[in-house]
Amino acid sequence: EGTVTLQGRSTPGDTIGTVKLFDNDGNFGPYTGTIQADGTYNISGVDALPGGSNYRFEAAHDLYISNADDPVVLAPAATPFTQTTTKLFGGDANLDPATGQPFAQLVGITDISCIGGNFGETLPVNQECGTSGSSDINADGITNILDLSIAGGNYTKYSFLNW
Repeated sequence: EGTVTLQGRSTPGDTIGTVKLFDNDGNFGPYTGTIQADGTYNISGVDALPGGSNYRFEAAHDLYISNADDPVVLAPAATPFTQTTTKLFGGDANLDPATGQPFAQLVGITDISCIGGNFGETLPVNQECGTSGSSDINADGITNILDLSIAGGNYTKYSFLNW
């Protein structure tokens, strides 16, 4: 269990995000938990070897750059584990991959351009970027300077950032 916060939002507000656990030795999993509206997640039934197992934690949410923590040693399932809170940084408005890294999120010029192009637009007006992204990074219902500031502050950052 643990908590994920999103830059520019008081809570994630939806359940688009996930936390995934990957056993580095390939013995178990992977395991997935959903980030709840309050930012918490819980993943139960995670297996580990008697002496512990090394896992990679990955937190992801649409419009945000994913974080990873590796290695994290987990004891056998009977021992509860609470992961430290992580904060995801926003701005990937069009949800496109980083060049040469097909599974990495990138905050690039196309994200900044999309946010700028939709500046001042409010819901339900189309704020779409790319095929499924959004220019309203902080989900306040309007594309404004707050969204542009989040993306601008994270310009050229790509996943995975440190937990």
